[in-house]
Amino acid sequence: MVLNNPVDLTYHAQKNIDLSYLALAKDCGSLAVPLNGSVIGLDTTFPNEIAFRCDDGFNMAGSRIRKCLSTGIWSGNQTSCTGNSYPFH
Repeated sequence: MVLNNPVDLTYHAQKNIDLSYLALAKDCGSLAVPLNGSVIGLDTTFPNEIAFRCDDGFNMAGSRIRKCLSTGIWSGNQTSCTGNSYPFH
């Protein structure tokens, strides 16, 4: 069970209901969509995850999957999609 509303917490505390098993939803905030790539997933709250993919012909750098941690911070590293560089003749 996840409680986002402080009123819910006050009610449960007044009734001496054990809240130790509950977790407050932490929002990690939005992540940038990489140029030449896309994201899969929309929910930015703990314990959800966002996946990334790069368009054809582009290589991924950074984390393919980022998880929203209970601390409200995203796991992993910023994702980017870089193209193959070919010398011009």
